[in-house]
Amino acid sequence: MKKIIIGVFALFLLFSFISCDFFVTSWGSGMQRDLNAALKKESTGDLAKLAKDPNYASDPKAAGSLLNALSDKTPNEIKSLRPNEKEDILALAFTASIPMDAISEVLKAAENGEEGSGEELFYALIDSITGFNTKVIQTILSDTETQNTASPDALAGASLALVAQVLKRESENLKFDDLEGLFGENGDIDSQKITDQSKTDLKAVKAIYDLFESGDRHEEKLTLFGQSINFGGDE
Repeated sequence: MKKIIIGVFALFLLFSFISCDFFVTSWGSGMQRDLNAALKKESTGDLAKLAKDPNYASDPKAAGSLLNALSDKTPNEIKSLRPNEKEDILALAFTASIPMDAISEVLKAAENGEEGSGEELFYALIDSITGFNTKVIQTILSDTETQNTASPDALAGASLALVAQVLKRESENLKFDDLEGLFGENGDIDSQKITDQSKTDLKAVKAIYDLFESGDRHEEKLTLFGQSINFGGDE
């Protein structure tokens, strides 16, 4: 399971790096505060419409602010959104987690053979991940309608973003050589010494994994940017 987690996270970073042309300069801190305040006043429906706006869909900080605002809404409000709106919101999770300038610097250092163990590189990447309130993403991923209708790319991207968010949130409590504990023995997530939010996020990720591994969508491939993601095996 540990190698699955690391492999999935590596894919998450790899495809983000390949797609870095989608990312633009983030909002300044002053504008960010104004943006956060403005978004809090918007309705759930109006926030959902912004999810496909290029100003949010291509900027990590703006996307994170939008997800934070949506996470303040009730689960019922979130679940009442249209399927396409939910999918647009899922796509934001991937954008919000990736500060491409920091990721690029870390990967450049690795390519140049600069000193540092795999563990050091791993934690450097963790430090580069931008945190956001994951409530809206895990709510949508846990929604039966979304599980049945959303594209594999949207489900995979949001799932990997949640894994990244959990690793970011729990990095001080997790040992690099014992990452399989993140999912627990025999899938017992509740037994792990991580926050309740992280447990809920991981359960949402596991639901998507089960859906494509042995559930109603087992005949489909879970994909990201058109590339198949293989979750099978513990090697």
